[in-house]
Amino acid sequence: MVLLEMSLVPMDAGESVSAAVAECVELIDASGLPYELHSMGTIVEGELPEVLELMQRCIEHLAVKSRRVTCSAKLDYRPGHSGRLRSKYPPPSPSPRHRFVSEPAHSLPHLALGRLPSGIYILTVGVDATATGMLASWVQQAAFEPPMLSVALKRGRPVSERIEAGEPFVLNVVGEGQKSLLKHFAKGFEPDEPAFEGVAIARTACGAPALADAIAVLECRMATVADAGDHRVVIAEVTASEVRNDTPPMVHLRK
Repeated sequence: MVLLEMSLVPMDAGESVSAAVAECVELIDASGLPYELHSMGTIVEGELPEVLELMQRCIEHLAVKSRRVTCSAKLDYRPGHSGRLRSKYPPPSPSPRHRFVSEPAHSLPHLALGRLPSGIYILTVGVDATATGMLASWVQQAAFEPPMLSVALKRGRPVSERIEAGEPFVLNVVGEGQKSLLKHFAKGFEPDEPAFEGVAIARTACGAPALADAIAVLECRMATVADAGDHRVVIAEVTASEVRNDTPPMVHLRK
C-alpha cells in the first residue's frame, strides 16, 4: 500500500485553493480509494499504479480549469497496511528503505504560515497604456518616519521588475465585500493585456492608476529591495495617500 499526500499551494497572493481541493476530492471520491482531507489537500491510500493515475487526473483537471495553484506530492510506502485510511492512522515510523515523507501533513510549515492573517490589496503600476495591476497580500507597514511599507512579490513578476526599475506604484486597499475587484484581478494579466477594462480608475499625481472603488490608496516609490527565497521584498516610501471611507479592510487567511 502507498499513501499519497497531495498539497495545493496558491501561485499568487489572493488565490484560494478551496475550489481546487474540492474538485480534486470529487475525482478521489469517484475513484473509490480511501482518503482523508487536510487543510490544503488530501492523503489518499491505494496501490502505487492507481494512486499515481489518480494524481495525474487531478493535475490534468487543474490545468484544464486554469487553477493558479501548484501541486506537490509525497509518497509513503507502507507494506501490509490495513487499507482503512478513513480511520485515524498512527504517524509512520521512519524506515531507511521506504521512508519518503519527512513530516506529517499537520506540521508542514506552510500550514502554520497560512494562519497568519493579511490584507488584500491591488497593486497598480504604470503611467501609460502599459499600466497594469495584480493582487497582493504580503504587505506590511515598515516605518513611521518616513512612512514606508514592504511588499513581497514573486521573482520574475513583470510588475516587480517595473517597480524595481523605479516606476511609482499605488497600493489600493480592498474593503470587505469588494469581491468584484478581487475577481477581476485574480486571473492575472499578460504584460500587453489591458488590465482595467470595466474598472474605474483615476491617475495619481505621479501618473500611476488608482482604483476609484478602493477604500484607501497609497502612492509609493521603491527605496530598496531584498531577496527572500522565491520572492523579492520591496521596501517603498509612501509619497501620498488617501482614505476614502470607513469600510473595514478585507482580511485574508490562506487556506
